[in-house]
Amino acid sequence: GLLADEIIGQSADILVSHHIIPIHFYQEMWKRVQDKGQWSGEVIEEKANETIMVHQTIFELKDTRTHQTTHYVFITKDLSEIMQKQREIETLSYHDKLTNLANRSSFLNTLDKLIAQKSRKGARFVLIYLDLDDFKEINDTIGYEAGDKILRYFAKRIKNSLRKEDIVARIGGDEFAIILSDLETPEEALYVARKIIDQFNKPFKIDNRQFTITTSMGIAIFPDDGNDDKKLLAAADLALHRAKENGQSQFAFFEPEMQEKALKQFQIREELKDAIKNQSFILHYQPKIDLQTQQIIGFEALIRWKHPKLGLIPPNDFIPIAEKCGVIIPMTEWICHEVGQAYDRFRQEGYTNISIAVNISAKHFQTRRLIDLIEATIHNSSIGYQHLELEVTESALMEDLETAKEQLHALHQLGIKVALDDYGTGYSSLAYLKHLPIDILKIDKSFINGLANDPKDRAIVETTIKMAHSLGMKTVAEGVEEAEQITYLEEMGCNYIQGYFYAPPLSEEDAMKLLKTYNTTQRYSNVD
Repeated sequence: GLLADEIIGQSADILVSHHIIPIHFYQEMWKRVQDKGQWSGEVIEEKANETIMVHQTIFELKDTRTHQTTHYVFITKDLSEIMQKQREIETLSYHDKLTNLANRSSFLNTLDKLIAQKSRKGARFVLIYLDLDDFKEINDTIGYEAGDKILRYFAKRIKNSLRKEDIVARIGGDEFAIILSDLETPEEALYVARKIIDQFNKPFKIDNRQFTITTSMGIAIFPDDGNDDKKLLAAADLALHRAKENGQSQFAFFEPEMQEKALKQFQIREELKDAIKNQSFILHYQPKIDLQTQQIIGFEALIRWKHPKLGLIPPNDFIPIAEKCGVIIPMTEWICHEVGQAYDRFRQEGYTNISIAVNISAKHFQTRRLIDLIEATIHNSSIGYQHLELEVTESALMEDLETAKEQLHALHQLGIKVALDDYGTGYSSLAYLKHLPIDILKIDKSFINGLANDPKDRAIVETTIKMAHSLGMKTVAEGVEEAEQITYLEEMGCNYIQGYFYAPPLSEEDAMKLLKTYNTTQRYSNVD
């Protein structure tokens, strides 16, 4: 950056940036040149009116006769462009591209450092987990491009609600996290939470459309609610779920009575990953009864976890955790393998007309491995496509409706029957019932419970059955426990029932015994 006349003949010292690098650094550098004959490293130098980082190598030239130093040679490479690229890479590594906030990796790194710092001082800080209420529905309605704009706007509003020293990050999807590093009390956290909620009570415009987006928050305090990153994050996440149970635009603190539940969930999360390879799961089978013939037409396979300390854990306590920590796919693969082997044993006893249903999570509908899993199950056992049934919830389909639609049509072409589980408790959209190849509607237990004494429940169940039959679907009533419920369901024309009135989920051995009691006419003496 200097002209020839300004530099030729001058001491190289004019390039040195003494006001940035202390003089003793250069003293050590020259001492090494004199002792060793050369030096190499990075230094800051002057370039016209700016300073730059350079990689510099200095070595001596000596007179061959006198061995006296006559010159010093400097080889200098400007590192500005390389360092700029490094800064860009670092920005991409630690920042969320969509919102320009810190990303999950950066957030966890900051959290670890802050926990170490506060632990030494015996101090507290506040962690807030938050997400947008019903963002999935908004995204599906207005499209992902507009959804991204909402996320950017959401991030901007959160930042505007906080101070410069507060840390906010996008964890993933519509989930965000805030660290209030110098706040220590619930009262201080409460003030910030209310301030954020107030920000989102104001409508805003995107693409000439007006929106009001609300947020829910879970609040945890270090170290009271968790003394390491995993426990603290689990506490904030649990508090967020509590907030959502209370409705939209809500916040909740992690409370002492939630501690036991959080610790249990944390323990389950850690141990779940080893449970499959340790053969810690078993399957139970709950029968489905044909209301006309009073015979068992199939079973629903239900997983149980044989925990060495906690005993038999029901699926509701670990399936949601399995979905979060990525175990649900290998777990379902194990279930399908076991179902195939169980069908082989049923078939050997002569029961060839039964079907076995497997529950499929939303995660499986987001991957192409579902079809491979089904084909592997068929290939490795005697179960046919017509005897394997998949159960999926409405919410699982709505996670990614287009991908789910492709998967369902592929399954339909194979001859696999698909049952829509818990119908009536989710979106209950008639539009997707029209376009998706659903074979069976399972009516949720919450409606069956009121059949005997609630006219509204009776109307909902009867309407659902008629609608399903009109669309060419069969119906299954879940959670049947009373004879009076069966009477109503028979009158309404329900096809199948499932519930404790006939049998709870049974071990394979007990399921076989029940088959022999109910299905004597379906048992064949010759099995081909």
